[in-house]
Amino acid sequence: MNWIIAFSAIILIAIIIFSAYKFAKYKKKKPKDKIQKTKKPKKVVKQKIKQDKLQLKGSYCDTVDKFLYRKEVKLLIVISKILPKEYVVFPKIGIDTILEPVGSHALFDAVKGKYLDFVIFEQETMKPKLVIDVFDGSIGDEQLDQESPEVFEALKSAELPVVTIKVKTDYDLEEIKNQIWSGLGIAETLNENAK
Repeated sequence: MNWIIAFSAIILIAIIIFSAYKFAKYKKKKPKDKIQKTKKPKKVVKQKIKQDKLQLKGSYCDTVDKFLYRKEVKLLIVISKILPKEYVVFPKIGIDTILEPVGSHALFDAVKGKYLDFVIFEQETMKPKLVIDVFDGSIGDEQLDQESPEVFEALKSAELPVVTIKVKTDYDLEEIKNQIWSGLGIAETLNENAK
C-alpha cells in the first residue's frame, strides 16, 4: 500500500512541475507580439500595391534622367537621314539583346547590363550591322573603348564594327555619312558600282 501512495505522490509532483513550467513559459510571451501579428491585415498590403504607379520620365530632351539628350536626338535624326533604305537605326540597345555567349559566359556576364548609344540594323533581317558610340568628351563620357573596354572587346569578338562620333552642335553630313557607310562596308560597294 505504501508503494501506491509513493507512486501517486511522484505523479502529483510531476504534474505540478509540468504545470509550473508551462505557466512560466506562457508568462514569458509578450502580449504585444500577438497584437502586432494580428494587427496587420492583408488588405492593407494589397491596397498599397494598387496605389503604386509608374510614369514616363518626361520628354526625350534636356537632362541626364531623360532617355536621350537633345544632342543625341539631333544625331539620331541625322543618321536616319543619311542611311540607305535597307538600314534602320535604333537608340539605347541592350547588349544582351543583340549578342549571346559562345562557350564561356564570363565576357557576356560582364557586359549584359550595358547599353549601346545607337545600333544600325539591316532592315530585312534585323541583324545588327554597326554600333555607333556617341561621346561628348566631358569627364564621365569617354569613348567606348576607354570607358568600357569589356564592351568594346565583346563587340570586337562578335565582329560588330564600332564607329565613334563626337557630339557637336552642327554636323557635317558628308563626314558622318562616310564614317557610317565605311563602317557598314557599303562605301566600297558604291565606289565599285560607280566605276
